[in-house]
This record gives sequence, structure tokens and C-alpha cells, in this order.
Amino acid sequence: MRSFRKYVPTPLKRIVRIVIYSCIDLYQSVTGTRKPMTPPIMSSLLVGSGNFQAIGNAIKRNLINQAGLHKNSTVLEIGCGYGRVAVALTDLICSPGRYDGVEIVEKAVDWCTKEISSRYPNFRFHHADISNPYAKRKDGQPASTYRLPFDDNTYDVVYLTRYETAWKMLYHLLPHRQFR
Repeated sequence: MRSFRKYVPTPLKRIVRIVIYSCIDLYQSVTGTRKPMTPPIMSSLLVGSGNFQAIGNAIKRNLINQAGLHKNSTVLEIGCGYGRVAVALTDLICSPGRYDGVEIVEKAVDWCTKEISSRYPNFRFHHADISNPYAKRKDGQPASTYRLPFDDNTYDVVYLTRYETAWKMLYHLLPHRQFR
């Protein structure tokens, strides 16, 4: 099977994946078999494949071990996607701790707000109006001029997975900050 895939053009692979994921999402919606706070399979085209919960839990363990994350931590995630890390953190962070996720894909922010914030009000999601060809957004502002809508010295932990856009968003903070 693997040898066959290498002969299939990449655009066709994507179309086949979209059709298959759409069928799975439709089935799960109709039958109610999708686990709570698990995004549609189609979202893996944005956030990547793999086990959504296992990857989120692995990142959570790393944040605990390497950044000292605890139940009262204040966390900012840049590029939160469909909330893979946020979902994993819901059983750890409790008020007065909080989580803020920033994402350029508005559909992902809407999903996270509906599915996660509605259950955990200390978890909030924010849309960053930034241009990004990967997300097929050309009408937003450049990442290098974007300013995060948060006060300085607000977070114990700042986490990002995709660093290209996120780094440009944080670049203006360099003279005043030290990153680990």
C-alpha cells in the first residue's frame, strides 16, 4: 500500500483525505460517537495527524516537568489550533489559574470556545487577525506588527508549537524578555 501512495499526486491525496474525513465526521455527528472536547477529524488537516489526546497529554507532561506548570499557573499558548494542549490541561489548571489560547484560524477559535470554554470558563480563546499563507489568510495584518491583547507579566508559561508565525508575534518582546 505504501508503494502505491508514492505514485498518487499530492493534490489527489488531499482530496481523498478530505472525502474520507468528511464521511467519518458525518458518521460521528449522526451517531453521537465523538468524545467530548475532541475536534472533528477534518481538523487534523490543520493541526496534524496523530492521537489528539495522547499528544496533548505528552505536551502537558513536558510543561509540568520543564516549565513547572501547576494548578494555579497562568498559561498562554500561541497557535492553539483546536485546543490539543488546552484539553489536556483542563484537569490540571483551576481558578485562579487560567489558560489563554491565541489562533489565526477563526473556525478553530470558535470550536474551542464552544467545546472547551463552555465547560471551563478559565480557558479562553482569542482570534489573531494575522495573514498567513498556510492558513490561506491574506487579509489580516502581518505577524510582525501584531500585538498580543494581554498585559505584560501576565503569564507563568508561554507555549508555542508552530514557531514561525508565533515567533514573529513575540519578536517585539525580545528586548524586555528572557525566554527559556
